[in-house]
Amino acid sequence: MLAKETLSLKEWISVLKLATMWQMDNVVKKVKQKIETIDVKKEVWMDMLDVPDQYWLPDARALAIKQLSNDRKFRGVDKILLAKKHKIESWLRDGIRQLVYRKEHFEDEEADQLGWKTVNKLYRVREACHANGFRDPRTDINIVLEREFGAEFMEMKASTETQIDFGSA
Repeated sequence: MLAKETLSLKEWISVLKLATMWQMDNVVKKVKQKIETIDVKKEVWMDMLDVPDQYWLPDARALAIKQLSNDRKFRGVDKILLAKKHKIESWLRDGIRQLVYRKEHFEDEEADQLGWKTVNKLYRVREACHANGFRDPRTDINIVLEREFGAEFMEMKASTETQIDFGSA
């Protein structure tokens, strides 16, 4: 029997891959439960998203998405950047909302990371929503988000976003 405490996240992901490949449903279930309890840094989960698609296991991607989504320190800027890179619409929406609702202006570093087009769109969303205190139905944040970022949302929907089967995020 494997010593559970001695395996790293990547090793557990390998076990998950083999158990999935061999259709060992009971093992898959237990490995998923174990992986969810491993305490690793946010950067490790981000690295897991960078594994080339041909080696990727959808369950592992889904778990990385869930774990990062539940991280309260996951900044809006990071969500937007990773959402665009990995086609994760929920992160794009979440990251935009975090930046629109916060009171601080963008730091130069954040603006550089996001790019001027995205920052410009974010300021338009902020302006439209804050002008009326989010009370005017014409400036409902969902309407404004669709107007400014609709093309990006559609592109992400078109690419197949993995459904999270590690429970609700």
